[in-house]
Amino acid sequence: MTYEAELHNRVIQALGGKAKLARALGLEPHRLSKWHVRGIPFRYLPHVIEMAAALEPPLTVTVRDLEMTKPASREAA
Repeated sequence: MTYEAELHNRVIQALGGKAKLARALGLEPHRLSKWHVRGIPFRYLPHVIEMAAALEPPLTVTVRDLEMTKPASREAA
């Protein structure tokens, strides 16, 4: 797994894994099957950031952190 994908994977795991995150976002779990590799889609980032901030202790990550480390974003740059 690349460094870029690792940040997204750590956030997903901190939020309880793909199945729990999918339920929190109102999605079917299979929709998240490649997020740990491809990165969290931009449209879900604000909600994911909000959930991360609500953790105890809070996970400090920003939309910019995730957008800049999204594997597809890095390849296009």
